[in-house]
Amino acid sequence: MYNIPFSDINAKHIDGDWVVESRQLSTSDPAAVIARALRFIFDKDNFLLLVPEAQGNWALEVEESMKRPYLNINVLNNSWKALITRLFINTDTKDTRLNLYFDTGVELTLIKVLNQPTGFSSKK
Repeated sequence: MYNIPFSDINAKHIDGDWVVESRQLSTSDPAAVIARALRFIFDKDNFLLLVPEAQGNWALEVEESMKRPYLNINVLNNSWKALITRLFINTDTKDTRLNLYFDTGVELTLIKVLNQPTGFSSKK
């Protein structure tokens, strides 16, 4: 079991199908599409599908001064920035967990489905 160091996180770690395991909602916007999503499917082409209701795009950004990774998410003419607070891999069970803290105050814990990239592409 180990946490991936922030400086080592790259887009390949994020690519894939993730299920929302837990959420802490902000009082500022509890009805936001990111707060209602059940799954986040991050495609390697930066296409994002939020199940059940929206699609958009995502990008991994590293803040230079603190070397902290962020996800920039754009969906339905809304943009959010989410700090990656933990990327954890359990080598016994092969589970991968991603903790995100959004600039709106929403906190999500995601679990990677089958720990595999999606193979899904917006370019069909």
